[in-house]
Amino acid sequence: LVGMSSMIAYAGFYAVGAPKKGDYVFISSAFGAVGQLAIDILKNKFGFDGAFNYKEEQDLDATLKRYFPEGIDIFDNVGGDMLEAALLNMRRHDRIPVAGMIS
Repeated sequence: LVGMSSMIAYAGFYAVGAPKKGDYVFISSAFGAVGQLAIDILKNKFGFDGAFNYKEEQDLDATLKRYFPEGIDIFDNVGGDMLEAALLNMRRHDRIPVAGMIS
């Protein structure tokens, strides 16, 4: 788990995302190296609540409303249609770590 991907995941999620107990976290891509690491940690260490295949969903906004009825606190940004849908479902004072360029 040591390497560039783990450092990006750590810096983005912990330093920028600054998760707190009760936060609603949306990892938008579990396919890439950073997403796989994040999902592995959330699944094995913290237990995650659910997952969906965005390619099988007709309406990403409605899907996110179903999975995050209270809104999203931390969004692991992947861009494109997923970014647009996530932005519609973010809570106040949300955090969006940007991989490769921590903001």
